[in-house]
Amino acid sequence: MNLTGSGGSGKSFVLDATKSFCKQFCRAIGKPFNDSVFIVTATTNTAAAQLKGDTIHSIAGLQRKLSSILKNWSLNWVWAKILFIDEISMMDIMDFLKLDKYLRQIMAQFNPDALNYPFGGLNIVFCGDFSQLNPVGKKDVIYDQTRNALWGMINRVVNLTMTNWRFLKDQQWGNLLQRMHHGESTRGDMKLINSRVVGENWLCLVLRNYMEMMFLMHVTLMLTEI
Repeated sequence: MNLTGSGGSGKSFVLDATKSFCKQFCRAIGKPFNDSVFIVTATTNTAAAQLKGDTIHSIAGLQRKLSSILKNWSLNWVWAKILFIDEISMMDIMDFLKLDKYLRQIMAQFNPDALNYPFGGLNIVFCGDFSQLNPVGKKDVIYDQTRNALWGMINRVVNLTMTNWRFLKDQQWGNLLQRMHHGESTRGDMKLINSRVVGENWLCLVLRNYMEMMFLMHVTLMLTEI
């Protein structure tokens, strides 16, 4: 599944609600529920910490040899049901393909048929906004199906397009960022941003073009996550 939506659309809320539902469901049917059943990860340390999870590289051992992973698991994969990966836009395509390879081998330790299924048959939620940051220093993106056929096998897409809760108290700023998100910034948006004074010496930050606005948007979104 791909869970997407702009910053503030409620992706983290959906994660919390889903995890709570799964916990109650497991209790109702007498099955265990822990961090090995519902695995919460992200592509960066900051995002993982905010979700109280781990990085996908740490959980799946993407920076280690497969033989080492199979001998030393970071969690009990036999219980694994759902793997949640946040900030998916920042995942490198090679790591994405390696994740598929590793999970097939890991899950095959309990079910030999897992080798025949993408990601070993594990349910995965790829969460993020592809209008935000791409992998650092990389040009290839994981949704390029000419290089990544696995992306075309996603069978569910949820796009959160309702009220943006993060900007309820500042609709003007929220609407400005939303237009940036869609590449539809106006001269009025530039004028508004240039009217904001920053720095101890009251230095005015003057934005001259769209690229500078996009850079500011990314910085702003990161700051609002702190």
